[in-house]
Amino acid sequence: MLKEKAEYTEMWKTGYKKEKPKINKQKRECMSCYQPFISEGIHNRVCLACKSTGYWKTGNDYNIMK
Repeated sequence: MLKEKAEYTEMWKTGYKKEKPKINKQKRECMSCYQPFISEGIHNRVCLACKSTGYWKTGNDYNIMK
């Protein structure tokens, strides 16, 4: 009970915000142009330059990946 009260007090102090997980930024190779870029994680595998192309915006990005 005391532990739960401490947790609720801490949640109240922080505005019910949980800590964000640390982002594992690392240099990766773009899956489209094969140029190295700083990725925010394994989910981020296409560089910003390739994401700004017309192919990416229309969903035809699979045409440029080889």
